[in-house]
Amino acid sequence: MSVYGLDAKEILNLEAKGLDKKIHENYPYTYAQVFWALENEMAQKIEDVLARRIRLLFLDAKACEECTKELGEYLGAYFKWDEEKIKDEINEFILLARQYQI
Repeated sequence: MSVYGLDAKEILNLEAKGLDKKIHENYPYTYAQVFWALENEMAQKIEDVLARRIRLLFLDAKACEECTKELGEYLGAYFKWDEEKIKDEINEFILLARQYQI
């Protein structure tokens, strides 16, 4: 949480308001951090969140693949994507995540 500096307090507030669910059970990253990335850091895609903001892709690509569907649906609801766009975004990120797996 220290990587957020003064904004960490805002993320903790988001967690207290119900966005405390982890994006993957093995890691501390929450939907509050995802929401923060969408609202304040101009994240637009699953890759933006998992690779560029949270950086989980570089820690555990398999875990990223496991949480991609749920995260894609969250982004789809946030951006009001249609089902086809959600599926495309999920599939695109899964292909990327598999390139990072050993």
